[in-house]
Order: sequence, then C-alpha cells, then structure tokens
Amino acid sequence: MKQYFAWLLNGLVLVFALIGLLLTAGFVGVKYGWTNVAGMAELTTAAPGSRMTERAVFPWAQGPEWAALESAIIKDSELINRASAITDVPARTIVATLGFCYY
Repeated sequence: MKQYFAWLLNGLVLVFALIGLLLTAGFVGVKYGWTNVAGMAELTTAAPGSRMTERAVFPWAQGPEWAALESAIIKDSELINRASAITDVPARTIVATLGFCYY
C-alpha cells in the first residue's frame, strides 16, 4: 500500500511539473513575440505593408446604419455617462446594448 502512494505521489508531481513546463514555455513564447502572427482578417484584406483600420476589419461598421448609430452615441455621450454614474453600470455596457437593440 505504501508503494502505491509513492507511485501516486510521483505521478502527481510529474503531471504538475509537465503542466508548469508547458505554461512556462507558453509565457516565454508570448513574452518574446514568438507567437505573433497575422490574423485572418489581416491576411485576407490587407495590402503588404499597409495598416488596417478598424472599419476595414469589421464589415458591419461600414454601412450607413453604423454611421447613424455612431453619431447618436457621440451626441448622447453625456447622457450615457450620467446614466452610467447613476446606475453603476459601465458606459460600455450601455452602449453595447444600444448596438444590439439597433440591429
């Protein structure tokens, strides 16, 4: 029975050591930029050497409906911020629900 617990303990230590090794390797890869690759939207729509704009990445943000919603949010930003302060709901959440209601 004692040998069984020794094997179990060694197995658990080995599993956690492997998990730690994988997490450390992932951290080092992100830290030194080894995981930086272009995303799908950047690969399909960007010309070589050009920077993507936010509107080019999201096709739904190019229509006249979005321009109207954007101008309404900018115009009502003071009211949105006041409602946010009164209700303790972040202004981003209020604006996000406006977008969902619009579409």
